[in-house]
Amino acid sequence: MWRNLTSEALLSHTSAKFLGEPIFELDSNTGSAAAVAEMLLQSHRGRIHLLPALPKAWPSGSAKGLRARGGFEVDQTWAGGRLTEAVIRSRLGGPCTVVSANQLGVTVDGRPVDLERPASDVLRFETQPGKNYALIPQR
Repeated sequence: MWRNLTSEALLSHTSAKFLGEPIFELDSNTGSAAAVAEMLLQSHRGRIHLLPALPKAWPSGSAKGLRARGGFEVDQTWAGGRLTEAVIRSRLGGPCTVVSANQLGVTVDGRPVDLERPASDVLRFETQPGKNYALIPQR
């Protein structure tokens, strides 16, 4: 029975009713946007990676409103292929762990935030709901 159901489902997608008509391919249309977003921001395993795969063809630019797991929204600006500023908006509060090739300082409302640095490219800090956290490279 399973084989029959699977065969019928596969055949129905290639039936004559679709032949010769353009088919909207959701995977390819939204996949491109997702790929670009993943080059600029990744959030996996409780960490937000800033500019993890920035193409050399984009030496300067910005991205606003990228969403990260944990209830965070991220804006980023870069020049010379390096992060110049990021703002992380905390929607839910809680810990935020950031990975960046840059050494970063973090402020909220113009005041420095207490940071943990578990590794040279990782920083962790506590957030409050509704607050904006500015991340600026340290020179």
